[in-house]
Amino acid sequence: MLEVCPRCGYSLQGLPTDHACPECGLRYDAGSAIYRASQRKLLSAMVGGAFGWLFGGVQLFHAYIMSPPRVRMVLFALLAAYVGGFVWAARYSYRLLRSGPMVALLPEGLFIRLQRLDGELIPWSNIARAAANKSMKSAALFIRDAKMVRDIAGVFRAPADVERFADQVNERVRAATNGATRPAHDRT
Repeated sequence: MLEVCPRCGYSLQGLPTDHACPECGLRYDAGSAIYRASQRKLLSAMVGGAFGWLFGGVQLFHAYIMSPPRVRMVLFALLAAYVGGFVWAARYSYRLLRSGPMVALLPEGLFIRLQRLDGELIPWSNIARAAANKSMKSAALFIRDAKMVRDIAGVFRAPADVERFADQVNERVRAATNGATRPAHDRT
């Protein structure tokens, strides 16, 4: 059971296991699964970036204080833009941390959000198969008719997660190909 909606982040606590998100309408069921990146890795990267940004800001402020009055106007504008950029980056980072890279297996298809914050839903009928690359902790998603492979990386925590993901995707694809809406073990 999903705790939050993969698309909008709405809490699904207390709702039926086979339902649609009240906020955005994304369907989920008891067989839905979610794979997401380690929050610790994202947080450590953001903290490192914040320290780098802070160091640059201190250097810019020091240059502002030590410069003659004519140059201060230009440095003040740069400092204001720098602070504005920091606020934007902090808000973006918070949003990324809250709803970062993830992949969700849903009744209608595979919901993927890797680099963009909005994500996309790929119907099961558009997926040919999935293959696991356990050594790289990534999976290859073979898209039908597009003759392309979509690499899914950065959301699996262990090689066993990659294998489980590929098996679940392939089972859902087989069920969709055979005309069923859900895998056999999910049907009641």
